[in-house]
Parts: sequence; C-alpha cells; structure tokens
Amino acid sequence: MKKTFQLFAFVAAIVTVFFASCTKDANPPVAGFDFGPNDSIHVSQELTFTNTSTDVDTYAWDFGDGTTSTEKNPTKSYAIKVETPKKTHRISECFQVYDIKLTASKNGKSSQITKSVVVDYCMK
Repeated sequence: MKKTFQLFAFVAAIVTVFFASCTKDANPPVAGFDFGPNDSIHVSQELTFTNTSTDVDTYAWDFGDGTTSTEKNPTKSYAIKVETPKKTHRISECFQVYDIKLTASKNGKSSQITKSVVVDYCMK
C-alpha cells in the first residue's frame, strides 16, 4: 500500500510539472498604431505616431525611406526626395507612397502591422 501511494505521488508530481511547463502565454503581442494629422501629407510635414500595441515591450519602426526608430511613439517627416527608395512606389511626379511598418515584440514573440502614407512633394 505504501509503495502504491509513493508511485501515485511521484506520477502526480511529474504530471503537475509537465502541465505547468506547458502553459501558454495569456496574451501574445499585438502591434497597432495610428498616425496623423492624416494619411496624406506634404513634404516636411511632421507625422505623429500613436502606438496602440498591446502586451509588448520593444518597438521597431521602419518608415519605408531607409529610416527607423525604436521609440514607442515616434514622429517623422519625409525630406525632399533624391531617388525612389526600394520600399515605396510613386503615384506621379508629385506623390509617393511610403509603407510604414511596426514590429512589436515581447518574450521572443512579435507582431507586425503596415500602413501607408502618401507624401506630396509638389505642395509647399
């Protein structure tokens, strides 16, 4: 009887450790952001980014023109264009679209979101 109880206690301990080590993260990271004043700006006008990500502790921004940031809520303005960056596409001689990507991470897991902004290079 004593050996049966010891075996049962041993098995119960192993099962408890196994299930405790298999717990899933309650909330995976979710990237999110808004920006303004709107999604179409003129050259040198400043964009303000509001980070709406949840359950994250690091941020990696790619503004589509070769510049980046690790700030939580960065600001960005696009300078006079010299050449068309690889991550953009030109609508016309005056307008260029930049894809802004946020990668939000925590504990080795990450989430990404991409939004676009149109920059008017002709309006002063």
